[in-house]
Amino acid sequence: MIKDFLKKIDFANDGIVESISFKNFKSVEIKIIVHHYAEKKKFDVTLNLDSIYEIKMVNPPNVTSPILSGGVQIYEINEFYYIDLNPVDLEDYEPIEDLKHSEIYFVGKLLEYKIEENSEDFK
Repeated sequence: MIKDFLKKIDFANDGIVESISFKNFKSVEIKIIVHHYAEKKKFDVTLNLDSIYEIKMVNPPNVTSPILSGGVQIYEINEFYYIDLNPVDLEDYEPIEDLKHSEIYFVGKLLEYKIEENSEDFK
């Protein structure tokens, strides 16, 4: 299910982080604008992670709209969801081990995601 979602958004390669908002100490909303080059479409993606267990933001995005040059990785392991916004090596990615090398990731128990096609022209 998660892999199908990631394929639909092309793993958010070169996506733009529109916002990261903490609703409270245990919940985060991540909004990403995805340019799907193969489909020549834009998507607005919203990730809501609740019951946060761990967060790492070494260099918090202090610039407007950071680009996800390495895409996004999301895994479900042992009833936890791992969201990595800065995956280090996509070819041999080992979620729990490689996550610790990422500059920005979130781990939580409940994940909801939404994809909406963006009506702006694809460029």
